[in-house]
Amino acid sequence: MEVGWAGIHNAGDLGGLPGRLGSTQFGRILRMPRPDTLTERGWAELVCSGVRTLIDLRDTDEIAELPLRLASVSSIHRPIGDQSDVEFMELMAPFLD
Repeated sequence: MEVGWAGIHNAGDLGGLPGRLGSTQFGRILRMPRPDTLTERGWAELVCSGVRTLIDLRDTDEIAELPLRLASVSSIHRPIGDQSDVEFMELMAPFLD
């Protein structure tokens, strides 16, 4: 389901995805692209949606300083791509750009 926060395009609720233990709950896991494009209104909308933690899966060199930040939203950085892993990069390089 599409989520509309000012400054963000292609954000969505991952509720309803099937899993081994049933489907994910709506309003629990949301995905979005880079948060640094959120406007002040977008941050307020994100908080009103119940978001309390951002988990950023991007590599360190992809992350820009967030121009706006709310104390009520924490951030965790857990990159999923290891650019120093030669085997990973050979396999995934065509998809990373």
